Amino acid sequence: MSEAGGCCRWCTGFLFTLGLTAFFIWLSYRPVAPRYFIVEFQVPPLANPTAPAAGGGKPTVNFTLEVENKNKNMGICHDDIAVSLSYGNQSRSVTIPGFYQGHHKTAERPMKADAGWVPRLAASRDVAESGKAVFHVRVETGYRYKVMLRKGHHHWVKVGANVDVDVEGKKMARKGIRLTSSSTPLLTGPRWALAVAAASAVLVSAAMVLPPPLMLF
Repeated sequence: MSEAGGCCRWCTGFLFTLGLTAFFIWLSYRPVAPRYFIVEFQVPPLANPTAPAAGGGKPTVNFTLEVENKNKNMGICHDDIAVSLSYGNQSRSVTIPGFYQGHHKTAERPMKADAGWVPRLAASRDVAESGKAVFHVRVETGYRYKVMLRKGHHHWVKVGANVDVDVEGKKMARKGIRLTSSSTPLLTGPRWALAVAAASAVLVSAAMVLPPPLMLF
């Protein structure tokens, strides 16, 4: 009876340890979606929309997209990021190559696009009337969380934001402008699924540390 009771206590303790470990892993590995910001944005000066670009080169739109990964235990594998710049009914798209972002890291991707699509006369008129020209930036991409050597399901995101620029063509906001969701993600996965890889490793370790059960014979 004593041996049977000891085995029962061992099994109970083992299951309790596994459950507690899995619970804390679930808390630690709840994913936080990446956040996107426009931290720099510059279009050709709007005071004289017909003036040639400085240095005689082609006018360009320069911007920097910042991506924040707030997860302390998960990296993020980003697909190619499609960025659409628009003013009124005129637009231009550029692509930022996909990349891996480590846990709790911030990535900045400076980009440049030809400014031939920008309706500078209309933007200049808007600046003269209201003191600003409002551009729109839209991002569409997919990403997967990475825990250890395993990657989770794809998540899709569509976010956008308006960017006010002054007569010099510079972003008026001092801080980065956060791009917010404009639609529901096309595919999401259960939060606990992303902790499977880490949970497996920890549970195996727990089984090795705990003492073996008493034999019943």
